Amino acid sequence: MGIPIIEARGNIYILRWLDEQLTCTVSRLATHSDRVTCELLFETTDPLYYPHLFHTAHNLVATRSKITLAKQLADAYDKLDADQSTAIIEQLCFKVLQKYRTGEEPVELMTNAEIKKTTFKIYPFIIENEANLIFGDGGSGKSYIVPIFVILIQLPYEDNPLKLTPKSGRVLWLDWETSQANMEKRLNLLTTGFGLPAFFIKYRYCSQRLADDIEAIQKICLEDSIDTVVIDSMGMACGGDINDAEIANQFFTAYRSLNATGIFVHHSSKADMQKRQKRPTPIGSIYFYNYPRNIWECRASQEIGSNQLTVGLFHRKCNVDRFHKPLAYTLTFTDDRIMVVPDDIKNIPEFGETISLSSQILDALKAEKKRLAVSDLTNLIDAKEDSIRKTLTRLRKAEKVVHLPDQKWGLPYLE
Repeated sequence: MGIPIIEARGNIYILRWLDEQLTCTVSRLATHSDRVTCELLFETTDPLYYPHLFHTAHNLVATRSKITLAKQLADAYDKLDADQSTAIIEQLCFKVLQKYRTGEEPVELMTNAEIKKTTFKIYPFIIENEANLIFGDGGSGKSYIVPIFVILIQLPYEDNPLKLTPKSGRVLWLDWETSQANMEKRLNLLTTGFGLPAFFIKYRYCSQRLADDIEAIQKICLEDSIDTVVIDSMGMACGGDINDAEIANQFFTAYRSLNATGIFVHHSSKADMQKRQKRPTPIGSIYFYNYPRNIWECRASQEIGSNQLTVGLFHRKCNVDRFHKPLAYTLTFTDDRIMVVPDDIKNIPEFGETISLSSQILDALKAEKKRLAVSDLTNLIDAKEDSIRKTLTRLRKAEKVVHLPDQKWGLPYLE
């Protein structure tokens, strides 16, 4: 009899004895004063047996419970004799207890280790193995942008018209916001618009808060080798007062147990919406801003009665890579498809105030293809002369512009 292969995701463990064609899923682990209890599901891949053998509760540390369980296994799966069943149960209890009590094994960090480049599921929007937040007002287009990201990752759709580079992954969409029918419709319209064949995306309708439902989700992630999880939306998944730090911490602790790239959908702060701030923040506890490593804001531009929606994406935070310039995509809606193309964010008047002054100056110099005086830039850019002068000074120190003897400014080279 061989050593079982063990896979774990949070407090879900799957043990596989390949030669015996036996699998045991361990869940609902709980520590009490005098015992460690769990639930066990035994299954087999042997075609001579029905796949489900039995499901039971068990005390991992009690000798009497082990003896009883070994007999139950031998009776349900009679290709194993008594000694084999006893050995399997002992392996199961010892290995699960060992992993459960010790948690993740510590590793040695080398101060001179090779610096690894940040990897992305989709550059620059989704950082791999990190928490990524996409937030915005209602109707900002995030409910279309995130499904687009999912399509790119799941296929992966490498030659897409958006000129984005996805990394292949297995996605699980956890939905607290809408219905399966609406999600299928949205994905159908997008894939048809891209001209893609039909394919599957793992989807789960959710009603309990993430922290209470996490073991079932861990099991899905483990069984389906999920590496990317969409949580739509974060506020509903918290299931409580989102201004409460403890509620936020419970949410992020549950997410971390999934050991997967996270794509969180969330809403803008109501106060920011009322003040129309240039750099809004996610609604709720400060942890919703502090915990994610990468945050993008969605803003929408749409004419009344138009079948086109332009979504601007603005980088609001990044802990592990550099900030990226704003990007925009225009979606065209018809009865049977949604077509998506990149757009130039500078051409969208509603987004002008969200583009940094330094970017506007560099874009103006590049567009004019000549040296410009401050007065020229003042005519081209809706900003005060003093602000333009200060920004030019910072850009000169960063060697992004040059200041000539005739008091004109330009790029270090003309493109």
